[in-house]
Amino acid sequence: MKKIHRFIFDTDLKETIQVRDQALLHQWAKVLRFKPGEEIEICDGRSHEAVYKVMSLEKRIAELERIGKVRDNTAEPKRHVTLYMAILKREHTELVVQKATECGVSEIVPLVSDRTIKKRAKLERLRDIAKEAAEQSGRGRVPLIHEPLSMKAALAHAEMNAANYFFHTDAERDIFKGVKAGHSRVGLFIGPEGGWSEEEAEQMLTHDLHVVSLGPRILRGETAAIVSIFLSTQ
Repeated sequence: MKKIHRFIFDTDLKETIQVRDQALLHQWAKVLRFKPGEEIEICDGRSHEAVYKVMSLEKRIAELERIGKVRDNTAEPKRHVTLYMAILKREHTELVVQKATECGVSEIVPLVSDRTIKKRAKLERLRDIAKEAAEQSGRGRVPLIHEPLSMKAALAHAEMNAANYFFHTDAERDIFKGVKAGHSRVGLFIGPEGGWSEEEAEQMLTHDLHVVSLGPRILRGETAAIVSIFLSTQ
């Protein structure tokens, strides 16, 4: 069976749609070498999708015709999980964005913590990685990648969540095995390579974050992020 390529972008899934995004048209024509008659799957980024046939593919415009009905995407997790992740080295941050997207994260907030070495993140690059990972994994939405926030701003943002967890190697309360049933919106705080500072840990405790660990072994930041997202979206 021939693979049907899948794309997520903002569109109304009408019977006929026109695509003018130049980057997308270049990918279709020059990279994937689509021809009229090619069948592709389009998702509107709001968890609705449909199969389309390429009717024409020109340099500046493509016309698609829908095949069958619009359906709901079934791959999106029911729980909204936001990852507050201390900025890691470039390749590690990119890995987290890719794998967290595949695991079902809804939002990613790059975090500038006391021990963060890198203070900036290439957001456009990270957003491209998230979009590609969402398309590859069959998701119905692309995770939102925020501008980097300070710890104070991240804790304020996290107040909208039903529950928040921060992972600490010295946590004594319990090993994180997932989120309690009924919590539809949660936040996860993952620290930098040097760990949280004492002041940050105190800040999170005053904001009623649950202190948890991922077991007796010390995990790298990227490993902890991916594992915690997977456990939270089940």
